[in-house]
Amino acid sequence: MRYLYIIYEKKEGESPERVILTDTPLLSTVLLYLLMVIGIIYYLGE
Repeated sequence: MRYLYIIYEKKEGESPERVILTDTPLLSTVLLYLLMVIGIIYYLGE
């Protein structure tokens, strides 16, 4: 949803890589998601 907001409201959709790497809330959400997935896989694998 945040990515769509950035593309349509802020008109910054030319470079998806730049949008993802420069938007702090979006980047932190992706990093937290990855940490949660890795944590779940690690703890369920024991």
